[in-house]
Amino acid sequence: MAFDFYKLNWYTFNMNPTTNSPEKLNNKEAILNQKLEQVENPVLTQNELVKKTESEIKIAQDRVTQLDSSMQFAMTEVNKVRESLGIPKKDEYPPSVLSQKEIKDQIEKDIKQKQEDLINQKEKEQLIKEEKEKLLQEKLDSLFKEFEELQKAGKFVGVLKGLGKFESKSMGSLSPEDTKALAKAFQAGIKLLPKILENLPGLLKKFDNDLEKEAKENVEKKIEEAKKKVEENKNDKNNQEKLKSEEPVKNPENKAEGSEQKTGNTSPVTNVSK
Repeated sequence: MAFDFYKLNWYTFNMNPTTNSPEKLNNKEAILNQKLEQVENPVLTQNELVKKTESEIKIAQDRVTQLDSSMQFAMTEVNKVRESLGIPKKDEYPPSVLSQKEIKDQIEKDIKQKQEDLINQKEKEQLIKEEKEKLLQEKLDSLFKEFEELQKAGKFVGVLKGLGKFESKSMGSLSPEDTKALAKAFQAGIKLLPKILENLPGLLKKFDNDLEKEAKENVEKKIEEAKKKVEENKNDKNNQEKLKSEEPVKNPENKAEGSEQKTGNTSPVTNVSK
């Protein structure tokens, strides 16, 4: 697919005399490469990344099951041959199976790493979900301030009836249905997101794409700051231990001299007479 797309654009660039100037060619080639990169390496949401990792783990686990069956079958066949020749059976893998065992061991190692990655991804997914809800709550707070201003100006009745789309500074264009539902929530004093989502369960999903990028950036920033803080605390602790180990021992010379004097006084004196 990527090759045909590239080929089609190549003909467009080179066969059309109005588009094959060096400057235009370079610009269009850059745009084409960007599109190809987006097709080959699509940007995944955190939820899509979790699902992708789960799928990879499942495929790897199925492969391990297949290898186990294959290895067991090979062991059984080898032992049958040994038995027919009067040679004792062995529980060790024969050389013909060792390569499969090495592959299996590597796959199991990869599975373990992916499972650890999955835990981190799910934790991050939860953090992003919470951050999206926080951002949406902030948008709703701003929207309700807009409603409050309209109410003071006597222009809130039309909004409450949902007579048309509402252009919000914080939430953009809202459908008449959503506008009416949010206006009713505002009038009833319901301003917290969890309660609003009971009446508008699809509200978070509508703003999901807009909130995803900002929430992800905020979470990644918080994670980096947390890591940095942990590293700084670790360095501070190491520096304190280093300074403590470099503290001089109090009066080591005097202690040594006192020890020598004490030893000299207690030594016996022997007089030798001829």
